[in-house]
Parts: sequence; C-alpha cells; structure tokens
Amino acid sequence: MTKIVKFIYVMIIILSLFQLSKNAKGNPFLTFFILGNVNKCL
Repeated sequence: MTKIVKFIYVMIIILSLFQLSKNAKGNPFLTFFILGNVNKCL
C-alpha cells in the first residue's frame, strides 16, 4: 500500500475505535486489543 492509502486506512480505524470505546463506555482493553491487531496488519 502507498503511504496515503495507509494513512487514510489508519484514520478510519482510529475514528471507528473512538466510536467503539465510547459505545463500550471507554473499555481500554478492547481498544488496545484492536490496535495491536491493526499494527500486525500494517
């Protein structure tokens, strides 16, 4: 992937994570778990 596509991909994931953490009443473990999986994919 090009850097621009990767940047957009990361931004979308961060925004969806922010929504997830709000819906899960700020569950940090879920957020860190998903972030860890995202880092493996990138």
